[in-house]
Amino acid sequence: STVTIEACLVGTPVVNVAFDAAYPKVFQRNILQDHWQRHFEVVQNIGATWIARDEESLIAGVNRFLEHPQHLQEERQRLARLVCGPCDGLAHQRVATLARRLARTAGRS
Repeated sequence: STVTIEACLVGTPVVNVAFDAAYPKVFQRNILQDHWQRHFEVVQNIGATWIARDEESLIAGVNRFLEHPQHLQEERQRLARLVCGPCDGLAHQRVATLARRLARTAGRS
């Protein structure tokens, strides 16, 4: 899920693989029902990536993004803003301001 968010931050299309042709039952039980539900719910709700649930869908997703890399671009940007906050290059200023505020607060106690 971290790679998906990082890719969205820099505008790179993402195809998430949500199947395992070799071990479908194990994947269904261990990945889809546990990890996928917890970590990819927001990605699925926003529709920021192509989610391939079988080999045909995987090929279709890769081809779609090769032909149209801007496909789902707005959704990727929305996911990046939702998860990471403002993507304006000014995070260092916000962190420094917070650190100063915390230091002042800690000095009072």
